[in-house]
Amino acid sequence: MKERLSMEITKISVTPYENGRTKGFATITIDDAFIVTGITIVEGENGKFISFPQRKNKDDEWKDICFPNSKEVRECLTSMILDAYNEKISEGKKPASKKVVKKHVNIDNYLLE
Repeated sequence: MKERLSMEITKISVTPYENGRTKGFATITIDDAFIVTGITIVEGENGKFISFPQRKNKDDEWKDICFPNSKEVRECLTSMILDAYNEKISEGKKPASKKVVKKHVNIDNYLLE
């Protein structure tokens, strides 16, 4: 039986950081229970985007460790993180502090047995 689940992004922490194309780092908390760190904010040819945590595999290729399972979730997370980043920049890059964001994101295609 396939069931629709939802998740809530309960915290977003953004730290602006200038180093080449890297513009900052982000951490998100899902349902006050699961934390994803190592999200990078990158300046690309078509604007800023986020890169999820990665590691090198045995073939020396970078692979995502965790990532959204749908385009909808990726776009929502990207928007939320970049909004928090832009807000932090407009504050004059004050020291990082946790920003609580309440927003539901539906997780489609998740099968429960």
